[in-house]
Amino acid sequence: MGYRKLFILSNVAVVGVLLVSFAMDYDREWKKYQRRYLGMAADAMDKKAAAASGEEAKLLAAEAKKLRGSGLEIKQIIAKDLGRVDRCITCHVGMDEYVTPTLKNDFTEHPYKSHPQIDALGRNHPFSKYGCTVCHQGQGLATESEDAHGFVHNWEKPLLKGPLIQGSCVKCHDNYRTLK
Repeated sequence: MGYRKLFILSNVAVVGVLLVSFAMDYDREWKKYQRRYLGMAADAMDKKAAAASGEEAKLLAAEAKKLRGSGLEIKQIIAKDLGRVDRCITCHVGMDEYVTPTLKNDFTEHPYKSHPQIDALGRNHPFSKYGCTVCHQGQGLATESEDAHGFVHNWEKPLLKGPLIQGSCVKCHDNYRTLK
């Protein structure tokens, strides 16, 4: 009789661990960011559709519906030449060229807004080839903001902000004095 009780108890423990893991995975930080971005982008499309007419209005409304129906997923950029994998676009969805093909939007709040220098940098440094951390540093594989931005114990390359980002240019460009 002892083995039977142990078997039942261990099955209950396994089911309990599974339930806890499902609960923990359901409420990930990146999922909140993606939900909000997709909702904001769909609302913006709806406004454009209301202002448009005819076929354009139908296309914009269909795009808004598609955005609302998009699944949530971890997204990443694989920069093979640099040996990097960046998951930054999991939260910074505005920089995902599959969700936002122009990489431009009117949002002003982080992590939803587009890159401030997308026209200048995107032309010569496409995100699909270089990723984010080659310039911004941080921890590209992380999906929680505290970890991703590198503000964790023993991470040597925290996120660079503002004018500090330009210090990354010399990693590749030795002609830093002539860079604009």
